[in-house]
Amino acid sequence: MKNRIAALFNRVSVCIVILTFSIVLTSCDLGRNNDFPDISYTISSAMSVDDTGEKERVINSGIIRIALPFPEECLKYLVYMYVGETGGLFRKTHSSLNGLSVSLGILENYNIGITTELVAVTDRGFSTEQIYGMKSAGNLPDIFLANSYSSVEHSQFDFADLSGDYLNDYLKVSNVFPEMYASNGFSGEISSLPLYSSLMLLYANMGLLSSELSDTAVITSPITLQTLKAITEEITDPETGVAGFYGIRNMVAFLPSAVDPFPGSYLWNRGKFDFRNSAFNDTIVSLIELVDTGGVLDPLSPEEVFSKYSTDDPRKSGKIAFWLDDSGDFTEWNDSFDFRLLPIPVVDRVSIPMHVYPVCVDPDSNILREAKELAVYLTMDRDALLFRSRYDVKTGYIPPLNDQLVWEELVAVQECGEDLIIIRDMLSGARILDLSAPADIENIFDMLYEEHFYDIIFNKEPFEEHISAIDEVTGYSITGG
Repeated sequence: MKNRIAALFNRVSVCIVILTFSIVLTSCDLGRNNDFPDISYTISSAMSVDDTGEKERVINSGIIRIALPFPEECLKYLVYMYVGETGGLFRKTHSSLNGLSVSLGILENYNIGITTELVAVTDRGFSTEQIYGMKSAGNLPDIFLANSYSSVEHSQFDFADLSGDYLNDYLKVSNVFPEMYASNGFSGEISSLPLYSSLMLLYANMGLLSSELSDTAVITSPITLQTLKAITEEITDPETGVAGFYGIRNMVAFLPSAVDPFPGSYLWNRGKFDFRNSAFNDTIVSLIELVDTGGVLDPLSPEEVFSKYSTDDPRKSGKIAFWLDDSGDFTEWNDSFDFRLLPIPVVDRVSIPMHVYPVCVDPDSNILREAKELAVYLTMDRDALLFRSRYDVKTGYIPPLNDQLVWEELVAVQECGEDLIIIRDMLSGARILDLSAPADIENIFDMLYEEHFYDIIFNKEPFEEHISAIDEVTGYSITGG
């Protein structure tokens, strides 16, 4: 996929398709903007040729079922804006307008008969099982959000290829983050495009740290492992229940990929689990040192946690300083406490595990061309992203465009926006899980952690004593190529 995206980015010559709409200009007073023409569209299913011999751009009418987590009105007007921008009239008539400034009245002029039907979906998109079930039942939305590239890959269905001139035109002018597209391709096709992404980041409980830490100035972005250890040791107090860190499992899963591109998340490297590398070895050593501070809460049993914190999750008590979690969960925690989001603590390199939520198109859509183009437009058009910001800003998520105004409107305004803006410059080192990973990789990793990594870290058992058993669980050789 990287080669395909690179080829698309580097195309220096493409066939230019002149896109125009059939319009009838009238002198009717629109009541919104007298300079903007009234528009009548020819609804057709094919391209026609006008008197000059140029091809006329037409839009098919019909219903597009869309499963994206945005307000219904927002999606309706985004479709109108797609029609206007695709036809070129929006730019010709109002070149000074963008997605932030265009009025709804202007966009109403592009209501040509495409009706949107909003299908409920969460911010995290459809899972593999949901995609499979809807497709099997014949009610998969024309455009939908998936939980991950892996969810699409493991659903066992092919989806519409979004490559072509329409996408190529955007790839030439859009300043995208290539890292979000690295695993996005099946059999040489582009079957999905990122709508937004979340990041695996270090949550820092600033309310607790401000009251317990002698010098909060040491909390910088990114924080180092040495600083994390020092803070954990300083603030941990068994009597009050204050602890420096909780959740070693996530550190084992993601810290190695923050140090080195390979292995990736969950220690998955090019088709197999890989535990024979310096990044993993360094991670184990660092986590043992963190545990030795006495400030890691993981060894407590569920009964001990509830007895001590009156909750099944000690993070809910507000007495845990740090943990590693998905940035998409920020609102859940920040509603009760004051947090900062920091990159995974490393010494020499900052590489951030990233989770992409892709948009796909059902190849059996009744208006397939429009559905494919609309999917590209919603994910890659600057004005579409700016318009979305007027209705819906998703805290903890970042857009696929590396555009200053887009980040100001969709990221900077978030509660954690300042931290995400800092991380923006680090995204060139972002990593996403390779599509070769098994669908149940998290379950496999949990088993490995509970039966092996926990004992290696907390009980300091030699890794060599677990090699054979780990190899048996994973089914892959970890001692050779």
